[in-house]
Amino acid sequence: MRIIQQILSIPEAVQAYQTQPFTIVIGTPNLTPLTVLGNVVNFLMKMGVYVCITVLMLGAFYMVFSRGKEDLLQKGKDLMIGAVVGLAVILGVYGIIRTFFFVLYKI
Repeated sequence: MRIIQQILSIPEAVQAYQTQPFTIVIGTPNLTPLTVLGNVVNFLMKMGVYVCITVLMLGAFYMVFSRGKEDLLQKGKDLMIGAVVGLAVILGVYGIIRTFFFVLYKI
């Protein structure tokens, strides 16, 4: 009798492991020009920050490996100062754009 109960309970065990079918959504239903513009701004801001960090590191390498050569030391300093100024400009512009979007669209 117990074997019959176990055999009859197998479909219930199989149903417990069934998953929902995999669905693919083609297109995005909530895609608006504002969303696209926000994504572009975020991408450009991130890329600008990456470039500034890379230039800052390059300037540091110039300073470390200048071996006392004044021209390479000055070039490293100039690169680092330019990277910090560029980073400040990028973050400032990003703040202005975010404030503009917030006031205009209440994001």
